[in-house]
Amino acid sequence: FPVTIGECIPYIVRDGETALITPVGDSVALARAALRLLEEPGLSERLTGRGREEVGKYTPAGVLGAWQKLYYTLFQ
Repeated sequence: FPVTIGECIPYIVRDGETALITPVGDSVALARAALRLLEEPGLSERLTGRGREEVGKYTPAGVLGAWQKLYYTLFQ
């Protein structure tokens, strides 16, 4: 369920891109975000997919790939 309440990691969790962010304690905003996910076909899947892609950049394999690319670029 891609709804986040409050503070988050801004380079991974971005409102409207990887999640729907609502303020802490704002139950109306949380309800609106939940309804939006229910009413907009495919929104949940898009947010979840983008979130997984973003998090994948920070896995050991993702970080290793980025370092390898940088290394090969610098030393070619």
